[in-house]
Amino acid sequence: MAFEIPRQGETATFTTILKDENDVVIPSASITSLTLTFKDKKSGTIINSRTAQSVTGGQNQHTIGATDGLLTWSMLAADNPIIDTTLPIGDVEEHIAEYIWVASTKTGKALISIFVRKALT
Repeated sequence: MAFEIPRQGETATFTTILKDENDVVIPSASITSLTLTFKDKKSGTIINSRTAQSVTGGQNQHTIGATDGLLTWSMLAADNPIIDTTLPIGDVEEHIAEYIWVASTKTGKALISIFVRKALT
């Protein structure tokens, strides 16, 4: 997983390798469904209307490598808000990306923490 902590309201690119419970890479050709729910960890607030949003086949700023399982999310500025308005400038807020995938006869879930740094507004 490769990711620099973005500042509030910035675009960012998140990448990871999509793997099953046996640590086997899942290539895009094997995926029949992949959804993203994105929320603030502390409050549970959904971020940028991303509730069970389909990201299969290059939808909604996502791509998946044909053979290497490389998942890339080109995050929009709206994907990096600060929900807690009392958070001090410079501190980070944790958001959770929940990916649920169906590939062949398997279903799986990955929970990924993504941190955002509060910037001057």
